[in-house]
Amino acid sequence: MALLERILAKPVNQILLLILLVWVAYGNTLFHKFVFDDHDTIEFNRLITSPGNLPLLLSRHYFDQGIEISYRPVVTLSYFADFSLWGKLPFGYHLTNVLLHLATVIAVFLLLREFLGERGLALYGAIVFALHPVQTEAVNVISYREDLLATGFCVLAMLSYILLRKGAQMRLPLAAVPILCYLAAVFAKESAIVLPVLIGLLELNLFRKLLDLPLLSARSRFWIAFAFACALMLYGIIRFLVMVPYYPTRYAYFGGSFAIAQMNFPRFFLFYWSLLLLPIQLCAEYAFQPIVRLSHPVLLLGMVGLGVYLALIVLLVRRKMALQALALLWVIVAILPVAQLLPFANPVAERYLYFPMVGFALLAAIVLQYILKKFHVANGTSRARQACTVIISMCCIQLLAYTYLTIHRNPIWSRDETLWPATYACEPRGTSTLTNLGALYLRQGELARARELFEQAIGYMPHNYVARNNLGVIYMQQHDYARAILELRKALWENSGYANAHYNLALCYARLDPPDYRRAAQHLQLARAYHHPIPQSVIQEIEQHGVEAPHS
Repeated sequence: MALLERILAKPVNQILLLILLVWVAYGNTLFHKFVFDDHDTIEFNRLITSPGNLPLLLSRHYFDQGIEISYRPVVTLSYFADFSLWGKLPFGYHLTNVLLHLATVIAVFLLLREFLGERGLALYGAIVFALHPVQTEAVNVISYREDLLATGFCVLAMLSYILLRKGAQMRLPLAAVPILCYLAAVFAKESAIVLPVLIGLLELNLFRKLLDLPLLSARSRFWIAFAFACALMLYGIIRFLVMVPYYPTRYAYFGGSFAIAQMNFPRFFLFYWSLLLLPIQLCAEYAFQPIVRLSHPVLLLGMVGLGVYLALIVLLVRRKMALQALALLWVIVAILPVAQLLPFANPVAERYLYFPMVGFALLAAIVLQYILKKFHVANGTSRARQACTVIISMCCIQLLAYTYLTIHRNPIWSRDETLWPATYACEPRGTSTLTNLGALYLRQGELARARELFEQAIGYMPHNYVARNNLGVIYMQQHDYARAILELRKALWENSGYANAHYNLALCYARLDPPDYRRAAQHLQLARAYHHPIPQSVIQEIEQHGVEAPHS
């Protein structure tokens, strides 16, 4: 034990240990295939295939050239870099994800060291962040790289801000570093928008004294707040006014309304904490039914739990327990962007915990610090040394369990053939699971099973345009073109810019009896406008009947 302590006392060895642990936990992901949204994000994404498309990152053609429905140019830029190195070889993209996770782990270690003042505790917290099984979703799926980048840049922004404040160097150009990191974070993923709240907490007396930051003048505080406000305003203008899709996808609030979504948030918050504390039954999709009665026991339990959580934060602040309060505040503030304040598809996902995990890692280190102090392990007695050995051994067992669960979880994400059956087994009501498993059966020619799954998915989520498109494909293969057209038009009602549905509609109209080549040509033009590949044979068929079709 003493030898291990001497080895880990050196910062370089601590970094090397983090590198080793990340590779042990995630080395088995490097030979995985593309899964889930990776097919659209990488395999079928024409935008990233040519450096000549880079200027489109600053144009609204970013949306119709690629498949994104949100403006995340930092993530897309990383895909450009990967494609230039690896083409469409999955190995390189998974390697990048592991490296990004590793870089974030090291940044978290440096940040926790600033908060805790002890390298050993910071190392433990960073290992928790690195190995926690709930991180597997964000690391395994290339399309979820957005969470890795956003969190990494947020941590760098916070770390650089603290270091600059301690050095009293809040002047240009160094003062621009946190702002630039913040902009990089929000342009990687919208959830990073809350970072100024976390940085603002550091200027409150309680947290400022925790980090031993010098008191700033009112003028300096104003300019710092002004700089972050300008960055936030710039992001808002670009993201919501300038860089918006031509045909945005329509999303509904969970339960159909903002009120119901917020009523259900406390139960989701408790569920997130259950994943953090006991990550043993993870799933790629969690399906929740909306609860609309405030008197429902689940809602009451959630509201009581959230109320206790907030009351605990207030109690910690009043007792000047700044570090503990900061850890709890970090978790809830980082979760707020996924609290259905704006409608989006998935109310709950494991990847949403990647950013909040920084607060959980800090809390884990605080708990370890408290236990060590409780047993007075620093007084040098024989009993204290024995207690220290027991505590460290328990921590090692915990981290070994995390490592085992992570390594065991990774292969489920290796390919669609393993992901969707496993997800269906743990959550048979998930609409994404039903849609993707149905698509897997469709590719295998099992039309009856695929149709059943698509109909279930639509039953749970009527605006699931992908399931409706796929159901239309099944009807096409069964030569029931009238029903196929009905489903495909419903898909376009939900997402008028869905190129696959336009292309399939064109085929349906061309195969009707009698054919409607005029409408077929119209939908082919729209499919081409959204960069759907069009076979030359289809173009020739349309043009043979006197209707000009778009040329690929």
